[in-house]
Amino acid sequence: MEKKQTINFGAGPAKLPQSVLLQAQKELLDCSGTGISILEMSHRSSDFSKIINTTENLLRELLNVPESYKILFLQGGGSGQFSGVPLNLIGLKEDRCADYLVTGTWSAKAAKEAEKYGKVKVIHPKLDSYTKIPDSSTWSLNPSASYVYCCNETVHGVEFNFIPDTKGVVLVIDVSKFGLIFAGAQKNVGCAGVTVVIVREDLMGKALKECPIILDYQVQAGNNSLYNTPPCFRYGFSLFIILCLSGDGDLLLITEPALLTRSLYAAVFLTVACCGSIGSSMSRHLLCHNSSSVADLFRQDQTH
Repeated sequence: MEKKQTINFGAGPAKLPQSVLLQAQKELLDCSGTGISILEMSHRSSDFSKIINTTENLLRELLNVPESYKILFLQGGGSGQFSGVPLNLIGLKEDRCADYLVTGTWSAKAAKEAEKYGKVKVIHPKLDSYTKIPDSSTWSLNPSASYVYCCNETVHGVEFNFIPDTKGVVLVIDVSKFGLIFAGAQKNVGCAGVTVVIVREDLMGKALKECPIILDYQVQAGNNSLYNTPPCFRYGFSLFIILCLSGDGDLLLITEPALLTRSLYAAVFLTVACCGSIGSSMSRHLLCHNSSSVADLFRQDQTH
């Protein structure tokens, strides 16, 4: 008897479609009819070039990314880009400064890392708790900043449901209004080990001299994201996910489950709240319009 799959509510690594897992299983033995495993495939081969080029083209089409942006597939995760972003962008202006909208764990870590490479201004440094995004009318942005950084907070379940008005300063967000977007594949575009970076072409080529070559966006773009040996299987896995997402030709495969997720978490909270002592020991972290559309956070009172 086939074992039922365990329900997985993990925020990331996230739940993966079974059809994609089965496709990955097949490619482990024979990648696209080549007779070799994708784990054995050379990243310099024409077969792998097809994989990475198809992945980029489909992602560009799916997200409607303009040709004036480069799509890079890198390693190091989102945490690697906490360094990669300032190393590539903080030198855009002579003052070498950046504004950071700190709304949770990840943006706080990103701001701390950026301080190694320039002057960082935390726009609202002291929040009682990371449960909301302060009203934009209270922000004091620096017009001389090289960029403004904001982040989707998966730990605290906070997301921007609006596009910050940065008054013309380059916006970095975790497309024409954005300077750079990055994301770890393990959230929605594959498995851990691949980081997607979408960067406007005119922002490349200005990396700090101390920037490691592997983090230099211009170098990676010039080498089709293959400056170093990449994790070929993980790149292929991202292709399977993107093929699945683009199956209907739009983003309904993402937006409809997101709406279902919100309804599900609301139902879970109401159910727990009605369970007497259990309900009294658990509280929903976010009850505001800045709560994530795909993740929710519950806190367990350890005293119960």
